[in-house]
Amino acid sequence: MSETFNWSTNYDEAADALKPFENGKYRMRVRDSGSRRASTGSPMVTITLEALDGPRAGKTHNTQIVMSLDPTKPMGRAMFFNQMAAFGLNRDFFVTLPSDVDAAMAQIADAIRGRTVVVTMGIQQDGAYKGRNEVRGYEQDGSVASVAGPSMNAVRLPSAAAPVSTPVPASAPPASSEPITLPTTPAGPPVTVSTAPAAAAPSAPPDLPI
Repeated sequence: MSETFNWSTNYDEAADALKPFENGKYRMRVRDSGSRRASTGSPMVTITLEALDGPRAGKTHNTQIVMSLDPTKPMGRAMFFNQMAAFGLNRDFFVTLPSDVDAAMAQIADAIRGRTVVVTMGIQQDGAYKGRNEVRGYEQDGSVASVAGPSMNAVRLPSAAAPVSTPVPASAPPASSEPITLPTTPAGPPVTVSTAPAAAAPSAPPDLPI
């Protein structure tokens, strides 16, 4: 018996599958993942992402995350680790990996499979892949727990220092507004009253840094 095939339905579905994701953020699941070497020889993790929500739910996007082995380019490795942190992998996970790079990349691919992540999607504006999607960033999804500890991006805030008490000198008594009456003496030279201002109260010490 010959197999039937709805050409109209399948043609429309295929055309819709070719439409790129619109620019924005999407909650996606790692449907599949693997590891291999890029054309440059750098190790990389290959990822098939599947949209979980919205009108494009079920649509997939293939991408990869490459790690540089060049000792003069630590920023390339930093970018790799930062992207993997979005999938919940951190230092405590990486220090358990074998020194064999290809074996380690295979374990990384296994670890992220099935995880969810928030992906920022964009559309390339020029070049050979104009009009196609590209991943512009990853963020950790709230439902993803880190593997055994904080990520490399964890920020530790210094504990608040105890407040430093600044001594405040006693205020000088207010000057009286009443005139001063001196007793008169029956004889002798007149009494001279000094009009020099009273000594100013000591100023407060400068504020101590807290």
